[in-house]
Amino acid sequence: MISLAELQDRIDRGELSPEAAIAQSMQAIAAKEQAVGAFVCRADNPRAASQGRLRGIAVGIKDIIDTADFPTEMGSPIYKGWRPRADAAVVAMLKQAGATIIGKTTTPEFGWKALGD
Repeated sequence: MISLAELQDRIDRGELSPEAAIAQSMQAIAAKEQAVGAFVCRADNPRAASQGRLRGIAVGIKDIIDTADFPTEMGSPIYKGWRPRADAAVVAMLKQAGATIIGKTTTPEFGWKALGD
């Protein structure tokens, strides 16, 4: 696996397109996701931004942070399928920088782990 800095450098030098970088990330996730179980939902065909420092960088967002493109279920059945109207500020900033939000990652209910669990 290569570092984020190396991936950005390859994109900047034109050795790797942003689309190819996203495709590689999606392949790597698909290869390990069944064993790892990190995502509660993922984009089927994410598109890389053509501009921005983070173009070609795939980002998973914790399921307690609002994303307009994916449900935010907060690890709770009472929020199953809930779709926020807008992105949280951090998500908007990532997108503005060119990052591709590829899905939502698991979280304990409401981001809280009870003592003794």
